[in-house]
Amino acid sequence: IATVKPASLEAGVNRVVWGLRTDRPVPLTAQEQAMAAQFAAAGGDAPNTGGPLVDPGDYSVEISIRADRSVKKFKVEEDPRITWFSAADRAKRRAAIDDLVEMTKQADALRKRFTSADSGLTALQNAWKRPDAPKIPDDVKKMADALKKTLDDIRPLFALRNFFDTPSPEERKAELLKPEPDFALPALMQRISQQIQGLESFAAAPSESQLKQIAMVKTAVVEAGQSVDKLRDQVTKFNDAMN
Repeated sequence: IATVKPASLEAGVNRVVWGLRTDRPVPLTAQEQAMAAQFAAAGGDAPNTGGPLVDPGDYSVEISIRADRSVKKFKVEEDPRITWFSAADRAKRRAAIDDLVEMTKQADALRKRFTSADSGLTALQNAWKRPDAPKIPDDVKKMADALKKTLDDIRPLFALRNFFDTPSPEERKAELLKPEPDFALPALMQRISQQIQGLESFAAAPSESQLKQIAMVKTAVVEAGQSVDKLRDQVTKFNDAMN
């Protein structure tokens, strides 16, 4: 469920705290790590970088140091003040969270495919700008520009919004010239995380509104998959033209 490593390990008694969360279903991206560090530097509460909270029940802890291994059982108990949360409602909430965890894995896989195509095209276009670069046919450059536009169109699905990043003067001026600000949904991973946090905030089965929101996020993940599939086809045609 979770792997917990001490910040330091010295002779004697060492204390390790587990936040009752599973391991994160997918690794943190470099952007997410930077955002977490910026939150901490600003003095705010550190964002959750783990997985969902575990349910009350019996668990085992294993401590391993080289070849030595010790296993003990322990119990995670419900808050004694919560007396209304039935087993049936808890199972419904767990099923919804598990569904969102699966969406997290799917969205991360799509993000990796997008990032691979994006970084590859960026590196290629930068190489074309070198003085010793060979001349590239105009039709290939046009295909590269079209591919770049496709990447930019779906970038909001995967690029997290970092409110610590200060916009450039040009970006700020462009925003002020708009009659009204653009409406942009959070990236897929943020939307999924928001739904998990919402479910964990209440000791209750998912509400009708929450179930509708989860269904909308699931549809967004499916549509993102379709967009990435079309992107793959466009990349394949571009690669064929390059060869």
